[in-house]
Amino acid sequence: FDADFNGSELGVAGMRLKVFQVLYTLTEFPGVRSVAFFVNGKPMERLGTGEGIVFQNPLGRPSKSPIL
Repeated sequence: FDADFNGSELGVAGMRLKVFQVLYTLTEFPGVRSVAFFVNGKPMERLGTGEGIVFQNPLGRPSKSPIL
């Protein structure tokens, strides 16, 4: 992704939705169990600023649906 991916007008909830949409879409493909997020070729460690989301790459699909 480019730097525009790193934020949302909907705040933290919008950022979580964005991440989970990509994660769930890609893990629908056979053999894809996890997804690594990169911005401008660098691994993402945080999505957003301030109240952003900190995560470790790669992310796998949770066994239970997360509460957004």
